[in-house]
Amino acid sequence: NEYVLRNKETFDPFFQMIYSVASDPEHFYNANWLHQYLMPLSLADRDEVWTVYLHDQHHETSMARLIDWAMLDEDKLYLSSQSRLLAAKALAWIFTSTDISFRDRATKALVVLLENNIKTTMDLLLEFEEVNDPYIYERIFAAAYGAVLRSNDLSDIDLLSQHIVKTIFKPEEVYPNVLVRDYARNIVEYAVYKKQFSLDDIFIIRPPYSSTFPSVFPTNDDIDAYRYDYESKDFKDYYWGQNFILSSMVTEYGRGVCGYGDFGRYTFQSALHSWGDFNPNDLSNYACKLIFEKYGYGVEKHGKFDRHLSSSDGHRNKTERIGKKYQWIALYEVLARLSDNHKMIDGWATHRKNDKKYVWFQGPWNSSVRNIDPTVISRPSKDTYSSIVIKHNYDDWKHKNKDWLVRDNDLPKPEDIISPSYPNADEWLVLEHHPSWKEPVPMGKDKYNHPRKRLWYQIRSYFVKKENKEKLLTWLKTQHFMRRLLPESYDRHQVFSREYYWSPAYQYFDKPYYGDYDWQEVLDENRDKVMAHVLTTAEGHIWESGSDYENQPSYLSPRRLMFLEMNLQYSNNMGEWLNKNGEIIARDRSVINGESSNLIVKKDALQKFLKENNLSIFWTCLGGKGICGTFSRGKKYSQWLEFSGVYTLKNGNVKGELTPFIKGAQ
Repeated sequence: NEYVLRNKETFDPFFQMIYSVASDPEHFYNANWLHQYLMPLSLADRDEVWTVYLHDQHHETSMARLIDWAMLDEDKLYLSSQSRLLAAKALAWIFTSTDISFRDRATKALVVLLENNIKTTMDLLLEFEEVNDPYIYERIFAAAYGAVLRSNDLSDIDLLSQHIVKTIFKPEEVYPNVLVRDYARNIVEYAVYKKQFSLDDIFIIRPPYSSTFPSVFPTNDDIDAYRYDYESKDFKDYYWGQNFILSSMVTEYGRGVCGYGDFGRYTFQSALHSWGDFNPNDLSNYACKLIFEKYGYGVEKHGKFDRHLSSSDGHRNKTERIGKKYQWIALYEVLARLSDNHKMIDGWATHRKNDKKYVWFQGPWNSSVRNIDPTVISRPSKDTYSSIVIKHNYDDWKHKNKDWLVRDNDLPKPEDIISPSYPNADEWLVLEHHPSWKEPVPMGKDKYNHPRKRLWYQIRSYFVKKENKEKLLTWLKTQHFMRRLLPESYDRHQVFSREYYWSPAYQYFDKPYYGDYDWQEVLDENRDKVMAHVLTTAEGHIWESGSDYENQPSYLSPRRLMFLEMNLQYSNNMGEWLNKNGEIIARDRSVINGESSNLIVKKDALQKFLKENNLSIFWTCLGGKGICGTFSRGKKYSQWLEFSGVYTLKNGNVKGELTPFIKGAQ
């Protein structure tokens, strides 16, 4: 305390040593010592020392090595429960960091460490029950939730659920952070869904919760009093750290026209826009008061770090100011308290009836503030797709553009795409795929500007009741699908990968306003006669939050009906679903090969599902030809080819045909 921790030259190597021995139960300076050192500090004091220190620890350090080891795809059965808990505590203290990528990687490392170890998860929550940094508590719960959903061994989930209900939902005031509440609630919801836990009053874990909310808000003058006058002779450069918070938190008209801050308008105000009866500027002022008076932001403690960050790498949105950390925490608290005490405007009802209807907030997906999907771990995986190569070559580029655009005798057969043939593999059927082919760019030409030919397909599939199949298909064979007569698969953006089909978030978006009509009407060309009802076979998953969202690919998943009736299970490989015997039944191959989404399913399993549910399946193919690239002389082509086709299973084989349509001037 007297020499090592007060000396910059010894502080770093000392904590490198701490993280090197963090999981050793016998070492005096293991993670327990780290925990005892950091836990008593106030949020502001800890950020001044520890969070600033973590800023440069993301690469080739003991902290980074602990993360890399924890994320290894192995059971780590050699770990004692004590060692596992120590490693978990060391990872949890990284969650104070404002380095988004570092914090996210530590979170997912903890997920892996806690998989199939629910007892350790509960012990970790007990250790951090009194922590005063919501950034830490939020990510411990995030990792706990991710680990639970990824675990095969759910023993002790009933004890974990009891602990969560007691510590989070039964107190007089429920922990005022929407993300902590969300993870905590969904752990219990999952335990109930898996029939591992029951509650006499399930509504105790569901919003709205109990918390206080002010009736009077700070004025602009109250909040502007925190601002330092940069023209004052006493103004110091690092005072900008505090002024950045005030500028960043201004909402659209909070300080006049065009005086808003990016966070205030595009993040804070956007998250709270459904409470349109409240002035967003009042809520922003309330958040600022929390930042300075509750969380304790201090320019002498944090200003130099924030000022340095704003002029270096902060603009890349990978490492944020400590002030920005407090802005996020304030948003999550304001949203929690506001949603407990006031209903929000129901966008679905307003959309349908063009009048206001008020409903209670259901979860952070309402406001799109979820910031990481803890159920997906980016870790090396064997290519389980190697036995399947679905490639459809097209190389008929030799004709002049004008002639090629209207040729219809060179098209790849959709049935060969839907039911690919390949040696030494089981039979699969494509449920949805959007392949395209582009003419190679001549050597030395710019591929973005040089005009070249492009052929594209959109292959989709649908379920229909057997008794309605023939009537519908007879009519569809006469239609051109460019008219969008059939529904299309839709994307979900705020549902975690392993929340599909069962979770409150998934069920919330399972309504027409958000794109899901379940079984949908197919209307005739005049839109006044129902031809049949159909169900799309696929739905899309897109995740766009967190530092690694670019490395978390979008993919297609089977519909809920298939998941339930085929008794599918999640695989540890993203975009892959198994049967009860662990055999792969469905997958989106694009997760591995990086191509366009391509959802495929085992043919025999699909046929069994169709028979048991009195259903038929059919495919549609829509496509066309075009010229892409910048035209140096603005050349236009008067005619081009479009085509539509309908395909079905006959005696186990895919059959159908394309109908060409020459478009443009005749």
